[in-house]
Order: sequence, then C-alpha cells, then structure tokens
Amino acid sequence: MTKYALKIKPESSKNFRLLVVMIGTLLLGVLYIALTSSALLAFPFQISDNVLALKEIGDYILVGMWFLSAIFANVTIYRNLRKKGPAERKPIRLILAFFNNAILTATLTPLVTLNERATSEGVQHVVRNTYIFYAVAVAFLIVSLSLTLFYIQGKIQESNWWVFVVSVPYIIISWVLQRGYTSLHEWTQANDFSYNSVAAMLQAAQKPVFLLNDMWFQFLAFTILNAIFLLGVILLETFWQKTANWRQGPAREEA
Repeated sequence: MTKYALKIKPESSKNFRLLVVMIGTLLLGVLYIALTSSALLAFPFQISDNVLALKEIGDYILVGMWFLSAIFANVTIYRNLRKKGPAERKPIRLILAFFNNAILTATLTPLVTLNERATSEGVQHVVRNTYIFYAVAVAFLIVSLSLTLFYIQGKIQESNWWVFVVSVPYIIISWVLQRGYTSLHEWTQANDFSYNSVAAMLQAAQKPVFLLNDMWFQFLAFTILNAIFLLGVILLETFWQKTANWRQGPAREEA
C-alpha cells in the first residue's frame, strides 16, 4: 500500500501544480480584462466628433493606439513567421494579428474623403467612398482569412476545430458589416434621400461629412480592442510558458 502511494504521489503533485497554474492563468486573464475594461470605461479625455481632426487629447490617444496596433500586429506576425517550423508558431497570435491588419488596412480607404466639405458634392463623394470601403473591407478580410488558414495549416491538420477558431472574428465582423451595409443601402435608396438635404443637415449641425461613414469608427474601435486582446493573449501565453518547468516538476532520477 505504501509503495503504491509513493508511485502516485509524483503524479498527484504534478496535477496539483497544473491546477495551480490553470487557476493562476484564469485569474490573470480576469485581472487583465478588469483593468483594461476599467481603463476604457473611465477614459478621462475629451474626444471630438472626428478623432482624425486631432482637436482633443483623446483624439491623439486613440489615433496613437490605432497606429501602435498596426506596429504591434506586424511585429507579432514577423516574429511568428520567422520561426523555423509551423509547429513553433503561435496560432492565436497569428489569428488576431492578421485580423487586426485586415480591419486596420480597410480603415485607410475613407481617409481620402477626410477633408470633404458638407456640400452636395462632398456628401456624394463620402457616400460613394463608403460603398467602396465596404467592398475593400470584405476583400481584405478574405485575404486575411486565407493567409491565416495557410500559415496555421499545421494546427488545422492536428484538429479541424482550428478552422472554426480562425473563423470566429471574421463571422463577427461580417455580421457587423452586413448590418452596416444594409442600413447604408436602405438610407441612400429612401424616397426622401437627397445629397442636398444631407448636406444642409450637416451644415446646420456643424458636423463633418466624414461622420457619414460610421462604420469607419466601428472599425477603429475593433482595431484597438483587438490589439488589446492580442496583448492579453501574449501575456497569458508567456505566463503559461514561464511556468512550464514548475508544472512538470523536478525530473525523476534514473534508477
């Protein structure tokens, strides 16, 4: 009985350490979500209607985070793709990084209308560009999805569930795009719609015509949130890797 107990003791100890690390990872994730959520909800700086106008401190912060997310995502992709074999790549990081690049690149399309004035011609240009923005966004998302599936094909060969995992952010953003496009199309096809009336409304409210493309601002938010989520994944994976030796326990001495 004593010998049997001694045999299972190392395994029990290993399971205990694994449980401790899993709980620690979970708590670290909850803490990260709580801190980032609190920081975003308690954002103390003013934001103008058009953040790209850079009139308020909050505008500079959001635009800065927008650019930093691009650097962060591309560094993540570069560091993963330069690894020797597909098995060494971090699939979750690649999924989020490629997705971040897709939505961020799509946000560049409407910038050509940034200085349009609230005139009939300006409204027409922004509306036309918004339709182009939707098409460009879909194209970049398809390319991004294809690249992600290609670069994590090693994981897909191990389990087809990775196809579903890869698809999750694209399903969400596709639903958002579909709703936005439907609203835009119904609005522009309404009987009482006219570029002159929209321009007059914007002039009366003293609002920039760029605001007509509200999907751009949603993509900006998606980009920042995705980068924050990517950072959280990296922190949790790093914690898991750093505790690998402790989880395994001391190596058994050879008899």
